[in-house]
Order: sequence, then C-alpha cells, then structure tokens
Amino acid sequence: MAGPSERPILITGSHGFTGRSLAASLRRAGHQVVSLEDATGTFVDLRDRDQVDLAIRTLKPGLVYHLAGIATNLHPDPGQIYAVNVVGTANLLASLKALDPRPHGIILASSATVYASPGLSGCLDETSPLLPPHHYGSSKLAAEDVARHFSRDLPILVVRPFNYTGPGQSDDFVVAKLVQHFARRAPVIRMGNLEIARDFSAVETVVEIYRRLGQLSPVRGLVNIASGRAISLRVIIETLERISGHRILIETDPRFVRPDECVTLFGSTERLTQLIGPISHPPFSDVLAAMLRYEEARLDEETRQRSTSSASP
Repeated sequence: MAGPSERPILITGSHGFTGRSLAASLRRAGHQVVSLEDATGTFVDLRDRDQVDLAIRTLKPGLVYHLAGIATNLHPDPGQIYAVNVVGTANLLASLKALDPRPHGIILASSATVYASPGLSGCLDETSPLLPPHHYGSSKLAAEDVARHFSRDLPILVVRPFNYTGPGQSDDFVVAKLVQHFARRAPVIRMGNLEIARDFSAVETVVEIYRRLGQLSPVRGLVNIASGRAISLRVIIETLERISGHRILIETDPRFVRPDECVTLFGSTERLTQLIGPISHPPFSDVLAAMLRYEEARLDEETRQRSTSSASP
C-alpha cells in the first residue's frame, strides 16, 4: 500500500457508510486519503466522463477503492442504478487507464447479490451460479463485466461483500431497521420470513479486509468478503430483545416474503483467507449492542435538541 509520502489513496464514495470508516482507518495508519471532490471542490458525477477525467488527472492516485454507487435495490429508478453503477464504473476505469502512471491497485466493490439466490442454499463461493434477483444486483454484475474488459490494462480486484452492518447504517438495510425499531421502543415491526439466515459481518471487519487487500496490490481477480456463517433474522430479533430489554410484536408483511427465496445463504471465506490470512469476526451480539447504543444516543440527542429549541424564546 502506498506510504504517507507517496501517491494518495482514492476512495470513491468516501462519505458513504463504508467509505467513511475506510477513510478513517487508512488515515489512522498514516496514509493520504482523497475523494474525487478533493480535486474539484464540488460534487463529481461519475456519469460525467469529463468531470471524472479532471479529478483523476488532478489526484493521480496510486491505489483506488471504488465504493461509490447506488447501494440498494429499493431505489425507484432502475435507469439511474445502471447509469451510476455501470456507466460510472466505466468512466472511472477509463480515466484510470489513461492516467500516467496508472494506479498499482484498484479494488472494485461489487456485491454478493450477483449470485443466483433462488434455488441455491448453504455456502456460496466465487464459482457459484450468477443470476441477480433485482436491478441492483444486475448492475453490479454488469460493472464486473466492465471491469473484466479493463483488467487487461489495470490491476483490478473485484470484491463481492455479503451483508454487513454497523452504527450509522441506513434503515434501508434490515439489521439497521431492526435496531432503530428497538432503540425507539417501537411496539411493532413488519417483517418477512424470520427464518431467513444470511451472512452478516461488522463494517469494521469489512474495512480491515479492504485495508489488508490494498496492501497486496497489485492483485487481480475476484474474492468474496464474508464471515462464513449464517445468522437468522429471528436470532437477531431475539438478541436485540435480550440486549434492550424490549419485546416487539412481529407482523408478517407479504410484500417482504418471496416464495422462491432460499432460507440459508452464506459466503465462502476460503479464497479470502488464502489472500490475507485469518480474519477475526466479533460476536454479532457485540455488533448489535454497539448499533443499539449508537441509535439510543442519537435519539437522545434529537430529543435534547427539540427540547432546547422549544424552550428558546
């Protein structure tokens, strides 16, 4: 990985959930971390090749983490998902290819949603069948194909993260949604099948994996980022009930139930371990407890601010 006095490390999406944590981790290690906006002083639209070119020529990164993009299947406009995640990736890689000297490593964040979850069960490795269940997954698979075309000229490592979470994550994601309901002491929550079990990691662990993968560059290929374990939504709810001391009524919402959805899916960590060695995952109950403390503190601060505002003349 580039040292503090060498070329900077570029993180696209550095202000997002994962990007913030990765940037902080790299800076603590003494590295110069930049965003596309550092080159221009304003938002850089990945869909605009000229804007991206200017930023890349200005920054001249030595290592790139491409995390930016629309990161949810709940986005209402499929066209925007493909424009940002696919066209944006193509623009970035084209600009990096034109850079002299080129980066010595590019880590491109795809997603485990590229796998064909209907009909599969158990452990998924990097050779498992691909059939994304929604536009977000399809956009990530298309971005992988874009990266394949550039990989003859650029050292690209595609990573496929499985689910991960942590304090401050949007409630578009199921674990954060659950935590926020418990923090508010909500009486009821609407959910799908509670027996669904998925691979969940802590964002801090994923950031550490990203950091260690960056130290390997140049490295090419494809690797899962996973814990190798599956945790059911029912177990997560029971853990939150124990930690919070709050019981919540679960109502089944048919909109969240897919009849063809596999019950248990988790990722193989074999290739990842071959690349960077053993990975330590904290107990998921510790992750949930940290998230609950964060949300409770945030709600307390909101209450304090409302109280202060209402008391002002």
